Amino acid sequence: MRVLHVLSTNRMSGAENVAADICMMFDGEIEMAYCSPRGSIENDLNDRKVKYLPIEKLTYSELKKVVKQYKPDVIHAHDVRASIWASLFYRKSRIISHIHGNSYGMRKVSFKSVLYALFSFFFDKVLVVSESCYNDYIFKNLISSKYIYLRNIIYPKRIELLKENDKNRYDVDFVYIGRIAYPKNPKRVATVASLVLEKLPDIKFGIIGDGDLKHEMVDVFRSANLLDRVEFYGWLKYPYKALESAKCVLMCSLYEGLPISVIEAFALGVPIVSTPVDGLVSIVRNGHNGLLSNNDEELANFAIKLISNEKLYSNISNNCKESFYNINSVDNYKRQLIEIYR
Repeated sequence: MRVLHVLSTNRMSGAENVAADICMMFDGEIEMAYCSPRGSIENDLNDRKVKYLPIEKLTYSELKKVVKQYKPDVIHAHDVRASIWASLFYRKSRIISHIHGNSYGMRKVSFKSVLYALFSFFFDKVLVVSESCYNDYIFKNLISSKYIYLRNIIYPKRIELLKENDKNRYDVDFVYIGRIAYPKNPKRVATVASLVLEKLPDIKFGIIGDGDLKHEMVDVFRSANLLDRVEFYGWLKYPYKALESAKCVLMCSLYEGLPISVIEAFALGVPIVSTPVDGLVSIVRNGHNGLLSNNDEELANFAIKLISNEKLYSNISNNCKESFYNINSVDNYKRQLIEIYR
């Protein structure tokens, strides 16, 4: 069996990590390759020893060349755009569409949701990382016989392999990790982080990631006179040491699937402090491995307790590692995927 993973992006993020992890965990068992536009993703895949078939742009003609050369039995597409292009090859391969986030554009009648609905007739299966990805899709009835809930996991050996490549040291007490973009609600992240920084004058906040709304975060911190206590790291090739240095991850997303960064945080024993969105609701238990709340003060106060109370942090950190092993069965995930592929 030969599986081609297709993505429309050219740098490593959540869905990209999932696709690369799948390639790594099936190494030596199922032949797999990763296809996307050229970019920094090439070096990341090389570090992971994942076979890469680059294209200049995700278009029909570019993808056709790869499909003709690689002759995949299955095309596993990891976003809406990649799924639509992949569907055009339904006569040559089985098509799997994998949806990694619950975006607003899919919840209403929009160009994106309509186009996906039209091309969904050519999908053999539709994988969703949270039940809400399916339940909130406005045309869900069209995919009801095809969808499968497949919660994200991570391949632990990837963290072990890549963590040692980072020779830097990080001095932060809590962090945000992800795109600095509208779905992540970065202004609110900065507002809650400011409440924590104001109460604990000797700590620092780290931001791992970048995006077009970075200025919103900068404005909040600057107006609160806290900018000098915030580290903007940008995109870290290997964020694991920076993540591991923190006492919690702060998130205020408007919507999510199941962020890979959350599972990575649990693997490293780092609690999650977040708004109660989608995939997080199924794995974060209040007071056990983190806190979910829509109240800024509650989020800030729990982060303060984790940072200032070593005993509490130690207990919750251990619970995070336990939660990771409970939700992250590589063997079960592989069995599910093999069934889907076959």
